[in-house]
Amino acid sequence: MQLSRARAKVEEYLTHEKTVFATCTSDDVRFAMGLMRNYHEYNHLVILSVANRLSIPLFSFDEPFKRVAAKNSVRLFDTPKASSMTSTRGRGD
Repeated sequence: MQLSRARAKVEEYLTHEKTVFATCTSDDVRFAMGLMRNYHEYNHLVILSVANRLSIPLFSFDEPFKRVAAKNSVRLFDTPKASSMTSTRGRGD
């Protein structure tokens, strides 16, 4: 990927009106460390913990992310509300 295209994509993510940035706490890290079965689940579990803690609804097309949520009984994938939907994006988006 060209640097200019990468910068444009980052800018798009940072300025999108439905993008939410939240601080990860030590409780979120403990949640992830206690449930993760492999290294690749860590980011998914931290996102789920933060969303659960802040009551932020999530919607994702990322099937592995959905499986991690279901496997760990985190139910956050209700019908998204247009005004409060947070999207997770997988690699290559």
